[in-house]
Amino acid sequence: MALRSATALSRRLSPRRRRHMCTTAKPPLNILSGFPVPRVISDYSTQLREFDEIIDARSPSEFAEDHLPAAINLPVLDDKEREIIGTLHKDNRLQARIDGAALISKNISRFLENHFRKKPADYKPLVYCWRGGQRSQSLALILARIGFKTVVLDGGYRSYRRDLVANMPNKINQFNYNILRGPSGTSKTKILREMSQRGFQVLDLEAMANHKGSVLGSMPNDPQPSQKLFESRLYGQLQRFDPKLPIWLEGEGSKIGAISVPLELIQKLRNAQTILLDVPKSERIKFIIEDYNYVMKDKQELKATLGKLARFVGNELVAQMHELVDQERWEQLVEILLEKHYDPLSKKFLETRLTNLRATIHVPTLASRDVDQLIEKVRGLGS
Repeated sequence: MALRSATALSRRLSPRRRRHMCTTAKPPLNILSGFPVPRVISDYSTQLREFDEIIDARSPSEFAEDHLPAAINLPVLDDKEREIIGTLHKDNRLQARIDGAALISKNISRFLENHFRKKPADYKPLVYCWRGGQRSQSLALILARIGFKTVVLDGGYRSYRRDLVANMPNKINQFNYNILRGPSGTSKTKILREMSQRGFQVLDLEAMANHKGSVLGSMPNDPQPSQKLFESRLYGQLQRFDPKLPIWLEGEGSKIGAISVPLELIQKLRNAQTILLDVPKSERIKFIIEDYNYVMKDKQELKATLGKLARFVGNELVAQMHELVDQERWEQLVEILLEKHYDPLSKKFLETRLTNLRATIHVPTLASRDVDQLIEKVRGLGS
């Protein structure tokens, strides 16, 4: 009846009046209209400094394996929850979505009460998950609805990793490199870190690899990162550097512990200018004892590590070093390590593989005053 009445009314109206009704009619109500939504970007690298935080919404184990440089982990599903939902999804997709949404909502609620509670109105986070799907979108949508300037990385971590692998060689080759080299115990790593504090561009590969690069280089109760995470740390640091300025670093081999240094970087270092440090052996011994004091706290572990040198120095010398460990005669132990293993290796490298020596600098002691003078001499050499 209502339809017939409306039709009859339309027939009684002039064509002009009917056109006016069609053009002025209100559209259907959209309850989401007017609300902000997350912005999606595919290239984050040129905008890194715009974000207040980079948020990885994946599970803790995914984050631990690798993540974007400077990212924090706010998992909308932890490892156990992700496993439960993944198993359920194989049998009942609808129930998996319902249960997953409930868990995600609970976790995001906790983040809102704790992490986001005091963020300012202009807070701008970049959010990502494995491929820019439901995990990152769930968190990003709520943050955007609050009013935060939320951005989602299109393709998520998978896209970031693909770009890193493709662009790492070119990024490495953009720079010139200078090497600070010297025999074991010359405090190269600490000197480089001091140079970093004074404005030099320093690439600390040992810090990125969480390893000191020697047979005793493992850090107790602190394992090395995955290869992917090491590469992310390296790539992130290179992105922050100025290609117009040289990069300083310590001479490293192709591996730092279990971590492989990218081949492109190894090739660049072969032709890099080198500054060679000349430090008295007594200073080197004193430094090694101080720098590796944690190693000496576990004698059995130390002896097991020294046992790995048997194929280089022989079983008889290893047995002698074990006795020194038991007797806590640390100076004698370090002196043997230097004379019988590390110094011969260093000498062989300098004689056969060093090709671009810029200068040799004598450093009387490793005290702050002499290190300061060393750094000023290095600065005076320029690039």
